[in-house]
Amino acid sequence: QSLALKETGKAYFRRSKAYAQMKDFESAEKDLRKAIELMPDMAKSLENEIKKVKQLEKQWDQKEKKRMGGFLNKEAEKQENPKPETEEISEGAKIEEIKDQKDFNKFIHKNWLNNLQEQNCDQ
Repeated sequence: QSLALKETGKAYFRRSKAYAQMKDFESAEKDLRKAIELMPDMAKSLENEIKKVKQLEKQWDQKEKKRMGGFLNKEAEKQENPKPETEEISEGAKIEEIKDQKDFNKFIHKNWLNNLQEQNCDQ
């Protein structure tokens, strides 16, 4: 709001800090450059702040790559080596043989139907 009233280097500097906290590094750097224009006597300090913002951005990017790296590698592996579709799970299937949710659902459904049929036969 203060920037709407009067453009000051201090206001741009403070907003750049807020942008950096929100991981909007491009806007933070832009505001710091505007602050340099308005406060040329503080250029050296503000240039150091730009370096800090770039360092924060680099750290954030590395952290995100690390966080997403495993996910992206797993997705690529799934596409390269898709699981074969299983046709049917046998009645006597062991838990170890059930490999995914689809197999599990088939196993439960089949056993549920068998139990239901046995109950109807007993009556």
